[in-house]
Formats: sequence, C-alpha cells, structure tokens
Amino acid sequence: MPYFKDTSGGLHFLDDAAFIDLLPIGSVEITDAQAEAILTPAPTLAKAQGVQIVTINSDCQVALAAIVAQYPSLEVSTWPQQYAEAIAYTASNTATIPMLSAIATASNATVASVAATVLAKAAAYVAASGAAVGKRIALTAQIEAATTVAAVQAIIW
Repeated sequence: MPYFKDTSGGLHFLDDAAFIDLLPIGSVEITDAQAEAILTPAPTLAKAQGVQIVTINSDCQVALAAIVAQYPSLEVSTWPQQYAEAIAYTASNTATIPMLSAIATASNATVASVAATVLAKAAAYVAASGAAVGKRIALTAQIEAATTVAAVQAIIW
C-alpha cells in the first residue's frame, strides 16, 4: 500500500485504501524511495562525527586488545609488578624482586634474563600501544576537523 507525506513532512502508511479519509488534509502520495528518505534521513555532520569517533575508538580498543591477546589476563595483571621489579633489579641486583624470582625459578631462567625480557616486552608494548593511541588521537582530530559527512565517513582506522 502507498505511503503519504503530510504538509509538515510527516509520513503515513495505509494498509487499506478505505482509510484514506483519515489522512491529514493536504497529504500526498509518495514513492517507497521518498518514504525511505523520510524514515532514514541523511546524518548531520555532528551525528556522523559522533558515530565515526565511536567507531574509531572501538577499532583502537580492538588493536590494543590484540597486543595482549596472546597472554592470559591474570598474567597481564602482573605486568606492572614485573616491570617495577625489572627496573629495580636493573638498578640494583640486590633489590627485592619476588615476582621475577618466582618466574625465573619456575621457568628455569636467570633473574637477569627474565628482567631483560620483561623490559624488552614492556618497550615493545609501549611502542605498539602508543602507536595505536596516537593513531586514534590523529583520526579523532581529522574527524572533528572534517566539514562534510562524506569526509567524516572516509576517515577509517
């Protein structure tokens, strides 16, 4: 059945022609395409920017999650302590380092090699996560500076 648009731009649908008299005065029949345009209007620049920023943030979250995905989450929760102990051990090999000592013992490695591995992996994590965060910041700035919906939608991760 046809769609109708009233004089204020409202959309009406009739599933039975018997109800045509119930339409507001001045309503005109429109095509399905015209009705679709009313139902799903083109986004405003502000709306497009908001949607694209949410998408970029989500993409950044996925990128950051991929960095740590190869490790159990509870191991990841020990990284700050491992890092602090590796820094302390590097400054003084007499530092108290219970976590690194336990890791070294359980993995049949030296504390020095565990500390070196922790510091190398921490540096790699900082570089990778910093690159992802920097990319998110740059893309967000581009989105905020864009002046058309098409330009906003062209900015992708």
